[in-house]
Amino acid sequence: MLVPVLVVGGIAWLLLREGKDKPDVDPTPDLTPEPTPTRPDPSETKWTETASWQGEYAEKGYDGSERVVWGLTMGIRFQDGSTEMGDTQYILIGNKTHTAFRTANSDRGTVDIKKEYTGGDKDVKNAIVYASFADAEAKVRELSQEPEYDPTDPIQPRPEPEDEDDDGSSGGGGFGGLPTTPGYSLGQGMGSSVF
Repeated sequence: MLVPVLVVGGIAWLLLREGKDKPDVDPTPDLTPEPTPTRPDPSETKWTETASWQGEYAEKGYDGSERVVWGLTMGIRFQDGSTEMGDTQYILIGNKTHTAFRTANSDRGTVDIKKEYTGGDKDVKNAIVYASFADAEAKVRELSQEPEYDPTDPIQPRPEPEDEDDDGSSGGGGFGGLPTTPGYSLGQGMGSSVF
């Protein structure tokens, strides 16, 4: 008989203890909806992005294009008119209006430039960044020279063949500039022969 009394006593103790540990909580939940975040009014914007462009070197290429070495520093312009420029200057090669730049296929050693910085109509992805102005100027000089023909390069276009022989006559005679054997004309010696 002692066991059922202990079990009933333990259950009663747990029920009484459970009521003491609970904090006083209002059983009715708050059903007021939280306000949805609103988009800020553009006229109240405190800052905008800005860029400082510095043209250092320009050279006209053999193909007529002009390449310029640009120094780009990105920053923030505040609503009161003050600006805060970043510490990083990107050295790039681009056109004279700084809307097109040399780019790479990967994102290593490159920077993405927003169209708001360039004044162009699209963002520039993977613009190549050079380590110094001297490196960029050397690359501009290299790009501005007409490339020399390399016979081992399978991608480079082949030069046009010369039309004149050493004696000043064009072609080698025959059909389509193919050489002919003296004494034979086209079609000579062909036909059926009887044995």
